[in-house]
Amino acid sequence: ARLAQNTDDVSAHALPNSPADIPDNPDLHFVIVGPEYPAVPGAGVSTSLKAFFDRTYRNNVIMLAPENSQLTGLRSRIRKILAWDAIESGDEMNLLNPTQQALLMQRKQDDETGIMDSVKSTYSVLIAVDEGGEVKAHSLPPGPESPFERVKTVLVEAERLLTTSLDPDLLTPNSYFGLWGEEETSKPVQRLYSMFASLPRLPRLLGRKAFNETLRRGVTEGRIVLRSVRPDGSEYTYWREAPSDEELAKKDLEIVPVEHAELHNLSPNLLRPEGLPELWQDNNASITVGAIREFFAGEEVPKLASDEILSGTIKAAVEAGFLMAHYQNRTYLEEAIPDGELSDDSELFIPLASISGTELSQNSLPEAWEDGTSSVSKVMDALATSKGMPIPWSLVVDAVNEGLSKNLFEITEGSPAQPWTVDDADKIGLQISQAPLTIDLTDFTEVMKQSFGGSGQPTLGLIKENLESKKGVSIPDGMFRDAAEQAIDRGIIILADPFTNDLYQIHVRQPSWMRHTESHLTETEIQDLSGTIGNLIEIAPELDFKFRIAITAEGEPPSDEVLEQINEVLRKVTDQLKFD
Repeated sequence: ARLAQNTDDVSAHALPNSPADIPDNPDLHFVIVGPEYPAVPGAGVSTSLKAFFDRTYRNNVIMLAPENSQLTGLRSRIRKILAWDAIESGDEMNLLNPTQQALLMQRKQDDETGIMDSVKSTYSVLIAVDEGGEVKAHSLPPGPESPFERVKTVLVEAERLLTTSLDPDLLTPNSYFGLWGEEETSKPVQRLYSMFASLPRLPRLLGRKAFNETLRRGVTEGRIVLRSVRPDGSEYTYWREAPSDEELAKKDLEIVPVEHAELHNLSPNLLRPEGLPELWQDNNASITVGAIREFFAGEEVPKLASDEILSGTIKAAVEAGFLMAHYQNRTYLEEAIPDGELSDDSELFIPLASISGTELSQNSLPEAWEDGTSSVSKVMDALATSKGMPIPWSLVVDAVNEGLSKNLFEITEGSPAQPWTVDDADKIGLQISQAPLTIDLTDFTEVMKQSFGGSGQPTLGLIKENLESKKGVSIPDGMFRDAAEQAIDRGIIILADPFTNDLYQIHVRQPSWMRHTESHLTETEIQDLSGTIGNLIEIAPELDFKFRIAITAEGEPPSDEVLEQINEVLRKVTDQLKFD
């Protein structure tokens, strides 16, 4: 059993009683025979050993046998160990004095030392069929590795064992392996795998994993097609997308050369540029349905079993958001394309990036607004003009909802309720939001990232312009000044110039790294916090820790005298803390 260690890739059989104990299947079998089957390297193999190879899958049996000349010495050593065991466990041990007992134990230990190395040295004959089908015995070179690892090395170097995947082309009719008959246009995958186990002229495979990886490579690289016939007679094909191990284990799975294959299904994923880059050459932003149809009519790709497969795949790709489809005056994305609208001149595009609510605002599309009102159809037309193509309805709806959530505009009274369809576009009215304008301090972070890449030192004036563009409205100076001072006070933005009255000319920057945390603390927790400040500075002296304290007092209004006493206590900390 120890000789068979490290054989996870194959079926290991240690000391089988007879050839019948080894199952006859295409898996690789590593057989370690008993001492009754000695062999001589380079000499003829005995009839009893050849019997292990009398099977269908004879190429997939590799055997480790004891070398005849070393077997006698190993047997003698084992007999001595057994004899020492018999004396040690028998009555004779009591007749020996302590010195004799110690000597016996020492001799037994000497004989036991290295017994496993002796067994490995004795089991040094590799027996397997050669390319001509003859059973041959070879001497296994010594080494520190396990016997199986040494067997693998010998067979790999002789090109009689493949431990990694093959070139998928070797499984096709043009391969020098000669796996296909002249009239064959498909072959069961299981039969193809079995051929490596039954035909000695072929290299044997270490395991099914290497074979599956070859199939998977061939399919994903588009060099072969796999086909499965369902119980109802329908077919499922695999091409350019990797099948799972479970799918590769199907008994009805067949391998089909590309020139003979027909695809009965096509993944919508494949129509993206990264799926079939051959379709999107020269960084084309669009392709036509006709170009895809022509692609699958070529000689180096499989044909489509029907035109419905192409149409269904395109529609599924658009509905899944992988592609946009443009036909007449509509662009479709993440929605169903009506039947009959796809023709060879229909264009397919890489999907547009999402549209922000700000892009629909009066500041961004002034031509679509009049007296603070507009409609979804008007902003759609204006967007189409600016972007050079009609905008998919799904992107428009997302942009409208974002604008509503940020109070950039409102839906006018009498407009249809959601969910909307494209036919509702004329009926959905928009108006400038009447909600109070607010500036969230996180807006400064977003504007710095989106407009200035998180780096650089823009002026507060530029930040205000970008904020107004983002919100689609003008921001009063006083409101912006208050928000900017809070952002500076909290370290969200940092002054790069001295603070002056000319607010909009002051340059600011973002801290290279900043995190903010806040919580309500009890009196005890505040005391604990003061004790941890030194620890924080010691842990990360490169960071500038800032603490903002807010104190809230609730209850019955105190007298002026009590209030003054409270403020006196607070002044001992800082003049900035005071209750009015």
